[in-house]
Amino acid sequence: MTSAQQAAYMISWLIERHACIEELRVLSCVLHVPAVRAPIRLRPPPEQSDLRNIRCFELRTCIPGLYEVGSCCYLPEEDLLTLCGLECITVDCAEDELESGLVKLLHRNSDSLRIVDITKPTLSKDMVEALQCLAKCESVAFSFWTQDDESGVGTDAVTRLLQTLPSVKAFRFHSLTVQAWNACGVAHAVRENESLTRLELYMSGLYSSLKDLFAALEVNTSLKELRIAFSTVDASCGDALGSAISKNACLLYLGLRGQIADYCIARLAEALSQNDTLEKLHFEGRSQGFNGILALCDTLRTNKTLKEVVLPHFPAGDSERIALADKLVDVNGCSRVRLPYMEDPYLSELVRLASLATCPIELDEMYIDSSRDMNVKLFNALSSSIRVRSLSVVIYRNEQEK
Repeated sequence: MTSAQQAAYMISWLIERHACIEELRVLSCVLHVPAVRAPIRLRPPPEQSDLRNIRCFELRTCIPGLYEVGSCCYLPEEDLLTLCGLECITVDCAEDELESGLVKLLHRNSDSLRIVDITKPTLSKDMVEALQCLAKCESVAFSFWTQDDESGVGTDAVTRLLQTLPSVKAFRFHSLTVQAWNACGVAHAVRENESLTRLELYMSGLYSSLKDLFAALEVNTSLKELRIAFSTVDASCGDALGSAISKNACLLYLGLRGQIADYCIARLAEALSQNDTLEKLHFEGRSQGFNGILALCDTLRTNKTLKEVVLPHFPAGDSERIALADKLVDVNGCSRVRLPYMEDPYLSELVRLASLATCPIELDEMYIDSSRDMNVKLFNALSSSIRVRSLSVVIYRNEQEK
């Protein structure tokens, strides 16, 4: 008997004899070599029916080739379908072999499921229809990563789910294939939805219709958190973004990931002077300019609601970075702003902050190599101040050095 077969037997024995087990998490290896597959059986106790009550179920499969082992545990579809009373389900499959079983499982537990998180290579129409049946679900997240979406299922899945799930409060969608114009339908759903409080969109082609989404944000009265990733916010979106932030009265968190035009940041800075609800503004990506960054930091002089700003990477020389450090000190914003990573020769920004700041400083990752000059600059800057409160350092070593 292999170790996987032994483990599967023990787990099956425990599940069969202990009706009190309410949470089941299975990590299975999808192997690049032929394996001895050991089934985990979910037979209910003799005193119960053919169904097994499990409140939380999690199934994750590893990426092929990740583990060099010769056997693994797995969950047969017929046993998967014995689960009932599910409130939370998380499935991360490296293959689509459980597609039909998952669809049936969602339909069977449509009245009890509250949290659903599914990651698969593809998104089928059957899966979308099953998700639409989750009338009481409060959190839905689904991701798929195949490059070819010939069926076009993803083009309207987000819109349909936002329009048909009456109780959903948190919604996350991650796709590499959804085309740009889909955001128009999403924008309409955001405009009409009154229960949604958290929305995360990870779409490769979202940027060209972000204006519609920002326009919907103006009138939305429920959304507290909005994250948009894999997008490019170009200058044409600047006015729509500024108008949305100046008029929206409920959003607490805004996260933008990708390339963002300097004009957009400048308009956002202007809008923040009229906004008294937004608390966190996170950028992850790169700004195409520097003036907007400076204007955004200057806004902290009058905006006291904004508690945390994570700046994007930005093109700037040594003098511009020193000017930014002076600006943060001037507006007393060092404790509210996290700087992007710094590398030589931009340590002068840190040196300036460390010497002038009167409040604790939050720094994001700092990338340094193993050169002596770099280390001297870094530690001289840190030793000159007691104001640095949080610092993450990533050290790169030259392979030729011992």
